[in-house]
Amino acid sequence: MTAVAATKALFNPLKLGDIVIPNRIQMAALTRNRSNKTVPTELMAEHYAQRARGGTGLLVTEGVLITRQGTEWEAAPGIWNAQQVAGWKRVTDAVHANGSFIYAQLWHLGRVSHPDAPQQKLAGV
Repeated sequence: MTAVAATKALFNPLKLGDIVIPNRIQMAALTRNRSNKTVPTELMAEHYAQRARGGTGLLVTEGVLITRQGTEWEAAPGIWNAQQVAGWKRVTDAVHANGSFIYAQLWHLGRVSHPDAPQQKLAGV
């Protein structure tokens, strides 16, 4: 396959399960520390929307914390309560509005979480 043919293949749609992404360009997770007390913000929605507008077919989110008892800092976004889900809905709506798809990278720090960390204390552990 020539370099030109290989490059053109990047712009072909790709079927992934029930969805068809517009191209084979994907963007890996970029932790930005832009959430507000673990709630995704408008700045995050704009960050992901910009990447979608740039032509990325599939975006993978930064680490999305699944429980307070698995985080060490509040600037990382979570998805364990309704406020966080609403924040991620704004993000996914912005990505979809720009013709792209987004995949959440779920995250738990597990046993490396220190019991004296502020977020662990808020979790009551």
